[in-house]
Amino acid sequence: MEIAEYIKTLQERVGGTELSFPVAEFESRVVAARRAMAAAGLDALLVTHRPDLHYLAGYHTFGVGNHACFVLPREGAPAVQTTAMEIPSATAAG
Repeated sequence: MEIAEYIKTLQERVGGTELSFPVAEFESRVVAARRAMAAAGLDALLVTHRPDLHYLAGYHTFGVGNHACFVLPREGAPAVQTTAMEIPSATAAG
């Protein structure tokens, strides 16, 4: 199965997200982070520290040894880059 099809199937089965906080809170945190990025002259923010990753992206996992990175561009859609094993968790987080 291709990755795009796999993610679509996961999203359909999850039936929503398991975000740890309301979507409006997520959007507020992204706006605040982007303001700080603009002030610092950053085009993108890479977040790998687990508590920060959870705070900003709502992404959490029990696999603390697994790689995960939240990529927040100053403009455009954010993304989570992680191992294949963590795709279901990342997809459920939103």
